[in-house]
Amino acid sequence: MSATSQPTFANKDEEIKYWKNLALEHKRIIDRATELGNQCLRQLDLHLSETDNIGNENRWLREENERHSEKAIERERAIASAIAHLEKAIEELKRFRGGGGDETAGPSVLK
Repeated sequence: MSATSQPTFANKDEEIKYWKNLALEHKRIIDRATELGNQCLRQLDLHLSETDNIGNENRWLREENERHSEKAIERERAIASAIAHLEKAIEELKRFRGGGGDETAGPSVLK
């Protein structure tokens, strides 16, 4: 029997059996397609969950990086401030030592 021709049957029981078997085959195909579709949906849910987890982890890492960057900037400012204080102290010490050769004299602010 070709795909376009109608099947011929010897009797009504044979025809009923044919259509019943065809319907059962279609049901098996539909059930399998449904099962595969459900598997795909479960996999998609897993991937979406993993993507959410990765997104959350990336967000946390960005926030952590910002906190570390802010701390690094604070440290750099503290170091710059300490250097400025040291430079002032060195200048004061130079003035103290270079104030007319009298090394026993106090800092210039005390003169």
